[in-house]
Amino acid sequence: MKTFLFGFAALSLPSLSSAAEVNPVNKVVQLLTDLEAKIKAEGVEAHRVHEEFTVWCKTQSSDLTFAVQTGQKEKADLEANLVQLGASSESLQTKIDDLAGSAATSEADLKAAAAIRAKEHADFETSQKELLDVIDTLGRAIAIIEKEMKGGASMMQLKSAGSVIEALTVMVQASSINSADATKLTALVQNSQNSDDADDIDAAGAPAATVYKSHSGSIVETLEDLKSKAESQLAEARQTETTASHNFQMLQQSLEDEMKFNAEDLEASKKSLAETKGELTTDTADLKVTEDALAEDTVALEDTTQDCQSKAAEFEAAVKSRSEELEALAKARTVISEKTGGAESFSYGLTQTSFLQLSRSVLSLRGGLAKFEAVRKIRELAKSEHSLELAQLASRVASAMHAETSNGDDPFAKVKGLISDMISRLE
Repeated sequence: MKTFLFGFAALSLPSLSSAAEVNPVNKVVQLLTDLEAKIKAEGVEAHRVHEEFTVWCKTQSSDLTFAVQTGQKEKADLEANLVQLGASSESLQTKIDDLAGSAATSEADLKAAAAIRAKEHADFETSQKELLDVIDTLGRAIAIIEKEMKGGASMMQLKSAGSVIEALTVMVQASSINSADATKLTALVQNSQNSDDADDIDAAGAPAATVYKSHSGSIVETLEDLKSKAESQLAEARQTETTASHNFQMLQQSLEDEMKFNAEDLEASKKSLAETKGELTTDTADLKVTEDALAEDTVALEDTTQDCQSKAAEFEAAVKSRSEELEALAKARTVISEKTGGAESFSYGLTQTSFLQLSRSVLSLRGGLAKFEAVRKIRELAKSEHSLELAQLASRVASAMHAETSNGDDPFAKVKGLISDMISRLE
C-alpha cells in the first residue's frame, strides 16, 4: 500500500501526447467522455454492490440478533432449570435419607416386637403346661378320693381327716397317690389358703366363718374348687396368648407393609435422583454450549454491525468522490469549449486560435486527467483493501485537487501532504 502511495503521483497519460499530434481537442474530449462514462458505470456497479451488501447486512443482523435473543432466553431457561433441578436433587436426597432411617427404625421395631412375642409365648407355654399338670393332678386326686371314700381300708381315715392336707397325707400313706402329686396338691392348697386368709380376717382380727369351711365342708369340693380356678386361669392365659398373638401379627403386618412401601418409595426416589442428576449434567453441558454459541453470535453481531457501518461510510465517501470527479470533468469540458469557442473540429490552419494557447490548454487538461487517475487509483486500492482510511483519503484528495484547481494553485502540493499524513498513520 505504501509503494502505491509513493508511486501514484508519477502517473502519466502517454496516449495524450500522441493524440495531441493528431487532433488534441477531439482526443481530449473523447478521453473526458470515456472517463466520465467509466466513472458513472463504476458508480452504478458500486451502487448495485452496496444495495446487495445492505440487504445482506439487514438479513445477517436480523439473523444474528434473533440468534442472540434466542441464546439469551435459552441461557436463562437453562439457568432457572438448573436451580430447580438442584433443589429437587437436595429434596430427593433428604427424602432418601429419611426413608432409609425409617426403614431401619421399622426393622428394629419389628425385631424387638418379635423378641417380646417370643418371650410371651414361651411364658405362656410354661404356664399352660403347669396349669394342665395341676388340673390333671387335681382331677386324678378327686377321682381317687371319691373312690376311696366309697370304700376301702382308708375310708374311715379319709372321713375323719380334718383338712385337705390331712386327706392327702392319708392318701399317700395308702399309696393312692404318689408323694410328688401330694406335694403339688399340698402346695396348691396352702397357696390358696394363704391367698384367702387376707380376705377372711375381719376388723377385730378374728377369722371369718369361711375359714372353717375346710373343717365342715367336703374335701372333694375343695379340690374341685381348686381345679375350677386352675381351669379359669388356663382359659384366661390362653385368651391372653391369643390376643397377644393377634396383636403381634397386626403389628408385624403393619411394620412389614410400611417397610415394603418405604422400600418401593426409596427405590423410586433413588431412580428419580439418578434421573435428576443426569438432567443436571446434561443441562450443565447444554448451558456451556449455549454460552459459547451466545458469545460467538454476540461477537459476530458486533463485527457485522461494525463492518456494515464501515462499508456504508466507504460507500458514502466513494459517492462523494465520484460526484466531485464528475463535476470536475464537466468543468473541464466547459473549459475546452471556452478555449476553442465550441469548435471541436480544430484545424491547424486556423488563424483565430493561437497554437500555443491550445497547447497550454491541452497540457493543462492532461495534467488534470492524471490527477483524476491518481484519485481513482487510491479509491480502487481502498476497495480492494477494504480500507476506510484510503477511501477517506481519496475523497480528501479529490476535494483538494478540485479546490486548488479552482484557485489556480498546484493541487499536488496538498495531495502530497495528505499522502504523507496517511503514511505516518499507517506506520
